[in-house]
Amino acid sequence: MPARTSDDDTNDDADDDRGMNWETLRSVLILHLSTSRPHLKQDIDIDEEVDGENVDYLITSLQEEGVALVPKDGELTLSEPEAHPFRNVLSPLLEELFGIQNGEVTFFCSCVIDAYLFSTRSVQADEASPTQRKPATCELCARPMPLTAHHLYPRSEHSKLLKRTQLSKAQLQQTLAFLCRPCHSAVHKMLDAPTLAREYASVERLIAHEGLARWAAWAGKQRVVGKGLRTAR
Repeated sequence: MPARTSDDDTNDDADDDRGMNWETLRSVLILHLSTSRPHLKQDIDIDEEVDGENVDYLITSLQEEGVALVPKDGELTLSEPEAHPFRNVLSPLLEELFGIQNGEVTFFCSCVIDAYLFSTRSVQADEASPTQRKPATCELCARPMPLTAHHLYPRSEHSKLLKRTQLSKAQLQQTLAFLCRPCHSAVHKMLDAPTLAREYASVERLIAHEGLARWAAWAGKQRVVGKGLRTAR
C-alpha cells in the first residue's frame, strides 16, 4: 500500500493553494505516531524509514481527497470530529498501517489537527516577532500573578522532537505558555513531559484537560496574596 504515488510533493515546505503546509502536517503525524506506542501493533517496526513511508502514504491520500485544515474564525475545523473528512480518509489507514482502533481515531485526529494548526500559527508568530509577549494574567487561571514560562514542548523532549519532526530549535524554545507558579506546578504534577509534547502543546489543550480545568477553575477564585494563593473570604 505505501507504494502509492501522487503528482503532489509531500516534502514541499511551501503552502499549497489550499493553504496547507504538508511538511508541517507530516512532522506532526510522525510525532504523534512515533510517541504513541501503546496505539501501535506490536509487530510493526517503528524505525524512521517505515514510519516515513507510511506517513507519506497518509499525506498522499489526504492530498488526493482534497482535504484541507484551515482555521475558521479562530476555531478548529474539527468541530464535528466524526464527520470530518480528515478523519474519514485516515480512519481505515490508521488502523491498517498503525493499529489505531476505530474508537481511538477521533481523538488521535483531533490531537493532530490541533497540533498542526498550532504549529502553523507558531511559525507565523515567530516570523512576525522572535519573542512572545508576556500576557498580564496567567493563561490558565487568569489571575494577575508573577508569571513563569512553560515550554509547551518540554525541554527534556527537544532532542527527540528535533530528530522526529521538522520543528526547529527556535520553535521548540519559543513555543511558550505563561503561567503562574501554582498553575505551572499543577501542569507538571498532572502530566509527564512526553504526554505534554504529544497531546498538550497548546494552551487550549491544557485548558481542555479535565484535571487542569478543575484546578484552573478553583485557582481563579482564589485571592492573590503576595506571590501565592489564598482562599477568597
